[in-house]
Amino acid sequence: GSTGIYSCIGEAALPSPAVITSNPTNATVAELSAVSFTAGADGNPAPAVQWYKNTSPISGATNLTYSIAAAALADNTALFRMVATNLANGIAYAVTSSPAQLTVIADTTPPVLIAAQTIGLSQVQVSFSERIKPATAVNLANYAITGTGGGVAISSAALDASQSNVVLNVATLTDGASYTVTVNNLTDQSAAANVI
Repeated sequence: GSTGIYSCIGEAALPSPAVITSNPTNATVAELSAVSFTAGADGNPAPAVQWYKNTSPISGATNLTYSIAAAALADNTALFRMVATNLANGIAYAVTSSPAQLTVIADTTPPVLIAAQTIGLSQVQVSFSERIKPATAVNLANYAITGTGGGVAISSAALDASQSNVVLNVATLTDGASYTVTVNNLTDQSAAANVI
């Protein structure tokens, strides 16, 4: 039933130059795997940040964390650093983090067919252990489906968003019948283009 009254006095923080508070660390990942680099920066006003790969600025990389969705083999030994800048007391400041090296381990393993299942009676989904190169994924010559009545016509193939599943549109299948799916010549998305 009582009222609390509080009083505070706000003081603006003094302007201070940009500083790096934490540096990114080296990273090692398998080819086409995700990787992130994180650094810390402080200063007043809060500094703007920009990530660099080797000596070139990375477009849109203006947060404290820079992420790569799929590290390419070409990125092996690349150096990533963050630059923080601000204007304090009319003076422009810029400070650069220490570099972090990315090591990318080459993918030398061919993709593996891990599953095949029907989607209704007119589609078959085939799933692979890794992302498949789109040009080989949609090539109908790379697939064959056979049943007790012989070969099944395949009219189209589409790679889904995961890029590790292919949906085949096929002639109507017989409910309850068994079919065999054969795949050949599909390659993964690695620099080596490993062939199944």
